[in-house]
This record gives sequence, structure tokens and C-alpha cells, in this order.
Amino acid sequence: MIVRQVSLLVLACAASATCLAGEGGGCAAPAQASSPPAEAVQVPDYAAAADDAPDPEEAAAEQAWATYVNSVFDALAASADPHDWALASLIRSDDPDHPRDGASLAARAAAALPDDALVQWIAAMADPTHGDKALASPAERALQRLEPENAAVWQLELSRAMRAGDDAAADRALARMATSSRMSVHWNDIGKALAAAYSRYPVPSELARTMFKDPASEANSADIAAWMTTAAFALPSFQHLVSACRLDPATGRNAVRAADCAATGRLFAGRGDTLIANVLGFAVLRVSRTYTDADVASARELGWLRSQWELALQGDDDVFYGFALTRYWYETGSETGAMRRMLEEHGVSLAVPDGWVDRASPFSAERLEADAKYLREHASGQGT
Repeated sequence: MIVRQVSLLVLACAASATCLAGEGGGCAAPAQASSPPAEAVQVPDYAAAADDAPDPEEAAAEQAWATYVNSVFDALAASADPHDWALASLIRSDDPDHPRDGASLAARAAAALPDDALVQWIAAMADPTHGDKALASPAERALQRLEPENAAVWQLELSRAMRAGDDAAADRALARMATSSRMSVHWNDIGKALAAAYSRYPVPSELARTMFKDPASEANSADIAAWMTTAAFALPSFQHLVSACRLDPATGRNAVRAADCAATGRLFAGRGDTLIANVLGFAVLRVSRTYTDADVASARELGWLRSQWELALQGDDDVFYGFALTRYWYETGSETGAMRRMLEEHGVSLAVPDGWVDRASPFSAERLEADAKYLREHASGQGT
């Protein structure tokens, strides 16, 4: 049923489609939690239970849905409000008959709203060359002015310095991350703004009934559309943070960054706004060898939370859980905070049972061995 696909796949992408901070970096589908691979970061595959390919009726409904989404893009792009231009830039399409120029829309919005942090973030991520530039883009410079306390902003600076091989600049960026008070990629803010936009251009009733076949889904179609769009939003590459913090005991490479890596790792793990950031934080603590018993215990609690969420999505109430996650995420501003509140309010104990083993632990023996293997295979000590 399409609604099951939407609820699982959209929330799967939002929670687990990630740029893995492993040896090769880049974006990849997460592996099953029961068989940890060698990459530095692993997140659960919430979409594993999605249904098979849709039948012809569902395929027709999905085509009608694409037509509807295109109409929303057109309306937002033609709006007089620069906020709408930024949101339109997020609505992607592979339809050659309906081309997009999201980067230009986002840049135009950023120029019109220089003091709007969310618009500047969208513009920074929309720039197709931002990963190759030697200097910060205007949107990134605006973010450094508007959100100097946000570690995600300085992550962009760190990535640029690491690509350039500028250790001093990387040190400065990492120090700014370490002294930041929050870590936000604005995923929740984008989801809320898109939901409001889709609410202004509601899904036609007949399409909603055909598409969702479920009263709760039909009533929440704006949220579904918003999260389908948000799930495709680019995240900054976190590989460079792992590389900057990866300690090589044989050479002492990155040892001087230990304190900043520890502070940054704990900020991501404890205060990051997405599950991806939380998991990455523990990976940073591991590769920098700055973790403590308390960090291992915190990672185990997160692993239990993830395991209970996966179980919830495998049941008959997956649609309910999907909508609950969205609602609680809006309220808490945190993906894991939303997962925790939702499970607690529905009687799921989050107390980790004695003897439970987290097969996907960022501190597992397999991951520690993977780190050692990586260092052996990259004996140059460059950390790339």
C-alpha cells in the first residue's frame, strides 16, 4: 500500500539516508544493524520493510502526485516572497519536461533575505560548487555571522580547509565547532516550513484518497509531502570531520586536536538535531580515542532507542509511528528526542536491559578493528 511506502521510506530517508563517515566517504545506503560493516558511521535501515513495486493503479497515483508537486514548485517559484523561492529550490524533479534551477532560486532568495539563517542555509547547500570552492560562499559567510554558535556552520569551513590541506585553517574551524553550543542542519525547520507551504496548496481530495487509502494519511498529506521533499535535502559532508579527528598513535597525527575533537564529538552525540549527527558524534569520539565509559553508556542507550524504533516500524502501526515522529520532531527540534518521547508515551521502556548487546555499537570490537585496519592501510598518516 502506498501509504506504507511513504511513511516508511520518507521517514527512513529523513532518519537514515546519510553521507557515511567511513573510509571512502560519500553517500551510501545504510547496512542492516545486525551485520555492522567497516565504515565509521552506521545508521539503521528503516526502509527495509517497505512494500514491493506499486501496482498500475498506484503507479498512476504516483504520477498524479508528481504532477501535483510540480504545481506547488511552480507556485512557490512564482511567488513574490523570497522565502517561497528558497522552499521551491528544495522541490526536485527528474522530469525533463519540468526543469528546475534550484541553485539560482536559492541564491536569489539569499540575496533578498541576507539575515534569514534558514534561507542562507538552504542557499549554501543548494550551491552545486560549494564543495569545490576555496573560499566561503556569500551564504556561508552570512551563516558565520548569523549562527556563530552552530557547529554545522563551521563544519563547512572545516571541510574546505581539509580539502585544501590547510591544517591551520582546519584547526581554527574545529576550535569553533568545539566551542559551539548547538549542532543544527535545520532539517526540522525545513520540514515545518515546507509543511506550511504544502498546506497553502493542498493535495486535491481525490488524489489524497487514491494515494493514501488511509484517513490519517490523507489528513496529514502536507506533512508527507514536506518530509518527502526534506528527505532529499543535501547534508554537509561529515567525512572531513572524521578525518580531522582520526588519531594515528604511530605518528601522533591529529593528537593536538584531541580536546577539540572530544568536545565536538560530545556536542554532536548529545545535542545534534538528527540521528545522523548523534551517531557521527560517537564515531568522532572513537576515532579520536577520546571516549570514556560514560560515552560508551550513552551510545548504548541510543542503540537501544534505535532498536525499539525499528521494532515499532515493523508493526501494524507504522503509519501512526511515522506521523507521531513528525509531530514530536516539530515539538522537540530533535529526531532522537522525538523518537524517545513517542516511544515513552506509548509504553515502550527505554531502560536498557542488562546483558543487551548493541550489534551496531559505534564502540564495538568490529569497529575498533576497522579503525586499526584503516590506519594500517593508510600508513602515510594523512587521515584521508
